[in-house]
Amino acid sequence: MASNYTEHYGLCQWEPTDQVLRTEFNQDNAKVDAALDTLEQTLTQHSEELESIAKLGNCTVYHTTYTGKNQYSKSLTFPGKPMVVMVADTEVGNGFIAWRGMTVAIPFHQEYGIVRLSLSWETNSLSWSYEDDFDWAMNASGTSYQVIGLLDMSV
Repeated sequence: MASNYTEHYGLCQWEPTDQVLRTEFNQDNAKVDAALDTLEQTLTQHSEELESIAKLGNCTVYHTTYTGKNQYSKSLTFPGKPMVVMVADTEVGNGFIAWRGMTVAIPFHQEYGIVRLSLSWETNSLSWSYEDDFDWAMNASGTSYQVIGLLDMSV
């Protein structure tokens, strides 16, 4: 009979003077078999989770700035496919948010009525325009603008 056992699984550790019993071998084999089965199930589960995660795509947050030029439209090219874009001026805080597929942006912190920025999406770019005002077109001369984009990098 074994006089010592392994720390983690309690497998037999025989000393030279110990009598070796077949039943101890069978018990150890059953423990090893159960541990290997648990490990295999865990690997299978994690493999399935990794496959699911891989299907989510490769997404990154992108930030840039630009200075307005008194134009009624603006176009930005991103290093990936923009899925969500937020633009805001750094002085007043006027801006908009848009997600891919929208044709009109959602403005925020507006002071006067409803502003409808027209949007146009390309693979790696977003263009917008507002024909009545440079400020609301997010392109007033000398004004600094912050841009945050959520980009799908798998394209």
